[in-house]
Amino acid sequence: MKKIINSIIILLLLLSFQIVFAQSGREYRRSSVMRGNLVKTVFGNWGVIGQPAEKGDRGAWIYDNNGYIGDVSPLVGVEVVVQDKTFHSVVVSPVDRPTRQHELSPSGRYWGFEPVAGYFNEGREGVALYSDPSSWPSQWPDKMNDPEDPGWSGSWNGFFGKTTTASEECYFVMDDNNDEEFNYPEYNKWNVSFKPDSNDPSRNGLGLVVKVRAMQWSDFLAQDCIFWLYEITNTSTTDYSKVVFGMLVGTYVGVTSTENYNEYDDDYSFFDVQNDLTFTADYDDNCSRNPRWVGDVGVVGYAFLESPGNPYDGIDNDQDSDKNFLIHATGPFFSEDDFKSRVIMPGDKVVLIDDNYNRTVVVVPNHDTTFVTRGKATGQPVEINIVPGETELVEGNVIIKDGKQSINPNAYDGIDNDLDGLIDENYYLHYRQIRKDQKGHTLIDILSPVRHKDYINGIGINDPLIDERRDDGIDNDGDWNPEYDDVGADGIMGTNDRGEGDGIPTPGEPNFDQTDVDESDQIGLTSFEYFTPSNDFSMADDEDLWNRLSPGHFEVPESIVNNKPQRGEDGDFFYGSGYFPLRAGETQRFSLALVYGEGGGPDMDITDLMNNRKTVQKIYDSDYRFPPAPDKPTLKVVPGDGKVTLYWDRKAEDSYDPVLHEYDFEGYKIYKATDHNFNEIFNITDASGTKISYKPIAQFDVKDEYEGYFRAGEDLFQQSKGASFYLGDNSGLKHSFVDTDVENGRRYFYAVVSYDRGNEETNIFPKECDKRIDLLPSGEVKTYQNTAVVVPNAPVIGYKPPEGSVEINSDDVIGTGSVYYKVVDEEALTGHKYRIEFFDTSNDGIDNNGNWNQATDDVGTDGIPNSNDSDGTEGNGLADPGEPNLDYSDSDEYFVPITTSYSVRDMTGLTELFYSKDTLFVRLSHKHLIESTISVSDQNGAVVPSIKLIIDCENG
Repeated sequence: MKKIINSIIILLLLLSFQIVFAQSGREYRRSSVMRGNLVKTVFGNWGVIGQPAEKGDRGAWIYDNNGYIGDVSPLVGVEVVVQDKTFHSVVVSPVDRPTRQHELSPSGRYWGFEPVAGYFNEGREGVALYSDPSSWPSQWPDKMNDPEDPGWSGSWNGFFGKTTTASEECYFVMDDNNDEEFNYPEYNKWNVSFKPDSNDPSRNGLGLVVKVRAMQWSDFLAQDCIFWLYEITNTSTTDYSKVVFGMLVGTYVGVTSTENYNEYDDDYSFFDVQNDLTFTADYDDNCSRNPRWVGDVGVVGYAFLESPGNPYDGIDNDQDSDKNFLIHATGPFFSEDDFKSRVIMPGDKVVLIDDNYNRTVVVVPNHDTTFVTRGKATGQPVEINIVPGETELVEGNVIIKDGKQSINPNAYDGIDNDLDGLIDENYYLHYRQIRKDQKGHTLIDILSPVRHKDYINGIGINDPLIDERRDDGIDNDGDWNPEYDDVGADGIMGTNDRGEGDGIPTPGEPNFDQTDVDESDQIGLTSFEYFTPSNDFSMADDEDLWNRLSPGHFEVPESIVNNKPQRGEDGDFFYGSGYFPLRAGETQRFSLALVYGEGGGPDMDITDLMNNRKTVQKIYDSDYRFPPAPDKPTLKVVPGDGKVTLYWDRKAEDSYDPVLHEYDFEGYKIYKATDHNFNEIFNITDASGTKISYKPIAQFDVKDEYEGYFRAGEDLFQQSKGASFYLGDNSGLKHSFVDTDVENGRRYFYAVVSYDRGNEETNIFPKECDKRIDLLPSGEVKTYQNTAVVVPNAPVIGYKPPEGSVEINSDDVIGTGSVYYKVVDEEALTGHKYRIEFFDTSNDGIDNNGNWNQATDDVGTDGIPNSNDSDGTEGNGLADPGEPNLDYSDSDEYFVPITTSYSVRDMTGLTELFYSKDTLFVRLSHKHLIESTISVSDQNGAVVPSIKLIIDCENG
């Protein structure tokens, strides 16, 4: 019910404050736990996932004690040129893990990413989480320039703006200002003093700032993953032409917290270039050495969903050329011959590239010639001398150096060294990942050729999904649909803006250029090294880390033979995506999914993992526009003698789905368990027997045309493996429930979740909001808006409860019905007086039967056309009382009125004290206020004029 405060006296204290520029450092480290679905993991705001180990679950899946991660942390490598010296700096996240040497200053201070201040509530221990407004800062530093709402005080700073469609989202910022290794000559072997910002000599590191957010959805199709998004910005004045992003993964299938059960020595890891995926599993599929492990052992993967695009190299980096069903892929696949050297003969054709990446095919004359082609991204043109019949050209081939095979370094120098029009083709990356041990035994051999443009023979040069871009004015992947997407440049249907309804794609419309993430030739996974033992590297050796992340670098230990593990061991791995340029002021984005599945074991069963990988890709491809669940109800519980009473509000029933553009609330489910994760009721399966959802103890749904089991279309039916969703039996809504199946003295956990009806026509599965209860290391239980923990007990001797159901009588009542009130929470009684108002179809201001017509009925509150009502209601596009076909002016709504809503008004005044923050909103403790009843006074008791105030009565 709505609770409206009748009279509030607010005392206003004016305080001066100032904004302090954000700093970064170890002192701002905070950690929290993501628990928005079946994946639960601790993380730190300096970039590490799975740590601090003592602070929470470590990449756990389904059960809290079933951890899969020792540590996961990002790395950003940059090639830096200072005068005549070229060196590489790889910025790491400080992490507690095995290594030969940590990245430390001579004084013992960690070099690497550290959190930036201002992006969390510094009075608390945690990172900013959407589900916990108390973790938010008073202002967001990166929103201070918003002219309408500087700092977004009191609002979430989300991927979707001030709200989110995700069940959980976190956000933090870190930078490399504390990594001083190459800023002072005495700290590095190159004896260089590199300062990234010519305007600020105090700035250290490389000038990199990384914004990080994670998102989870509780929907069963997406409940097995966390999305991690990284925005890397070069805030320096230095252009970097060669940058790589990578991750260091400490594998540990069988970990719980800080306990040492020795479950880390039987894992294995591998990769899949075509699906941009790396993964880890337990070799014997057995974690019994961990006595706290529950159930079967699965597999965990790390998938690239977004990485920088390369629209200039002539190569189908993201291997999507075959995905445009409207246009047949024409570019040829790479073959062995493409990586063999060729002698340039008179009459041969070569390709020259100009500064704009335009290709020109020329014929080699029968005399010595110097050809000029485009150089590196930031360099001068390159001259290549050709002696016909003698000069051999080759690029990206395998060479032998120091008895070991490696890729030719010209595979990543940014130059078309063999004059075929392709830039940096790479045998290992674009054709075949192969490695043999010193005895010649094959460790890995994966043939995965990609398509490319054949400029010399004119084949595939117009293939729209090779070198696709998000700014070329072309619907490269052919998914723009005029029926749904022709909505104009503002992306909103019905505004009649530029491009709407013109039958051709317009920038700003869905599925075209910037709004279509598929229209980017993303480089994806370009390197992988699985190494043993887990400390066989140094976090202090930047050059070694750079080499391990170089494109085409794929290495595995001898425990992998013919692409299959032969045993488990204590090993970890690096994987990377590069190279890409990062110019001054530029931002590059990476999206990764930490995704789980059933399987693993010695047979490398990753079928379920790959299915989940496809699901998360679809969510990413839709720009994370995953239809959200309805809002959460606010749950209250009342313990009783052998019973527990639950009651909740109606907020969820007004939820609007911004993706489906409809109000689609359908009902409530009540869950109950004796464990805080509700695992004991996680027993509803799909057709394959995989557990996917929870069994409720009660369900209440709207009386409408939607009931029974949701009927999925064929594609969704297969994707969900035969699972369905029970929409209810048209029981009607309730907002309280009494559970008598309880024992006094025993602890119970409850959740009330709201759910929608889905959409059978568009194959959108019903969604229900998430439920979350945290069991903190201290043993304290933390509940959230729609969850509760309660212990029923007998009442104190002598306690007499209020009457349970009382009829309300009034001489002013006009009608034949009866009204009763029922006390569900005795402790909430305040002694206040309330006024209840009922509204029906004749006076609720709603066009309940939908017959109000804007063209004929929008005449204003006086009901007379062309009278230009003084209140501005004529022609305002809204249905206003007094206009035809609305309320009492609609015979169908007036003569047979039906109750549509009611309100409850608290008639007792309240006083609240708050401190002014100048132009920023201050959160009050009450909502749904009546503006005419509010009086604001300063500390001297003087009333503040209303012209100096902006009061958000609805939200408080």
